[in-house]
Amino acid sequence: MHEDVRARLDTAFDDGGVQTLKNITRPVQVWRWPPVTAIAPRPASAPTALPLPDKPSIAVLPFQNMSGDPEQEYFADGIVEDIITALSRLKSLFVIARNSTFTYKGKAIDVKQVGRELGVRYVLEGSVRKSGGKVRITGQLIDSKTGAHLWANRYDASLADVFEVQDQLTLNVVGANLYLRALPHMWMATRHELPKAIELLQQSVSVQARSAPALAALAWCLIMAPAVGADASGSAAGEALELARRAVEQDGDDAFAHAIYGRSLTLTVGDCAQGRLHAEEAVRLNPSSAFAWSAIGFVGNLSGDFEAAIASFKHAIRLSPSDTFLYWWMTGLAGAHFALRRYEDAVTSARSAVQRHPSFGSAHRLLAASLALAGRLDEARDVTRRRDRVQTTTHVRRRGNHSPAQLIGDRSGYAVMQPKASQGRRRLWRVKLHGGPLPWPPTLTSSFSYV
Repeated sequence: MHEDVRARLDTAFDDGGVQTLKNITRPVQVWRWPPVTAIAPRPASAPTALPLPDKPSIAVLPFQNMSGDPEQEYFADGIVEDIITALSRLKSLFVIARNSTFTYKGKAIDVKQVGRELGVRYVLEGSVRKSGGKVRITGQLIDSKTGAHLWANRYDASLADVFEVQDQLTLNVVGANLYLRALPHMWMATRHELPKAIELLQQSVSVQARSAPALAALAWCLIMAPAVGADASGSAAGEALELARRAVEQDGDDAFAHAIYGRSLTLTVGDCAQGRLHAEEAVRLNPSSAFAWSAIGFVGNLSGDFEAAIASFKHAIRLSPSDTFLYWWMTGLAGAHFALRRYEDAVTSARSAVQRHPSFGSAHRLLAASLALAGRLDEARDVTRRRDRVQTTTHVRRRGNHSPAQLIGDRSGYAVMQPKASQGRRRLWRVKLHGGPLPWPPTLTSSFSYV
């Protein structure tokens, strides 16, 4: 029998040997069928996360009814439905329908899980409290990937104004969306990307004029635009200062806003004392903010406190060694070394900045200048030629009643500064690199306006 069936079955039989069995005269080879082990059912696999759409996506969850009256559930639900409807009209947003988001009503919410299950990056949740003729609505916009709260606000109004509150909350969500869309362009900070960030941030500020992050980000972009060749006129410095002031006014606890305001005060009106106070306030509010520490470094460069600037830039780099803005801080560090005539150190820092951001003109200028003053003229000329290929605009501004010097040099006579206008720059560099001696000590030039 075993010989007959073993080729037909996947199961292996155990050899029981030759046995003597009752009522059978001859010995019999015995094969045992192994016991069947119960196969545990496989655990249900977690639902596959839906892919994110190709545009900002959001789910508006049911708002919690805080009124203490179950009869008011309809009121909270109605507000959420109106917000979903308003957001759905925006072609720039991918909005999950009400029937999907309301399946979470009354449940404990894990925002990250909601993001995976609905395939959205952002989740809006909130609460409604209705008492007498007044209503309070709160809203929080959350990044479902990280769980970070991106924006939160509270609205108090009479019932007669509830529709206005809904509109304002919707506008704030729209403004936050525009702000978030601007950030990738802002982080890149190139001549082509920065104008895109500025356009989106201007739209964001137009619909949420009291958003400190959007105001501060727009101010920073306007400050950086001349440095990357996105604004040859440099005429937006005053606007940047006002935007930064408004950002601090709207949120005095925003470290980024204080950092930008401190830099703007020092750069635009030469108020180094107030600029330092705001930069230091940024560090006090967020001691782990590399951006805040870099603000102290830039204020130090502009006020002549170069040793303090070097320490601040190094601390910023230590806090965030892979930061998007590392090129900017390296340029600032190079500027401080350059001012202290540590040209080889300046070359090292400036070259690192150029490698990280090949189109950042200030880094190219400092690298060429440092090489020239270190006696490495051929390398300086090569950097100058490459710099002319990647950036063709520059700007020199006046700060207060002081005119920044057009040239920096030492007794060997090597010029290291750009002209006032792009026209004729190459000729100026070529002539001055071979020119006669220049007076010492040098004066800070406009390149430090951007580093």
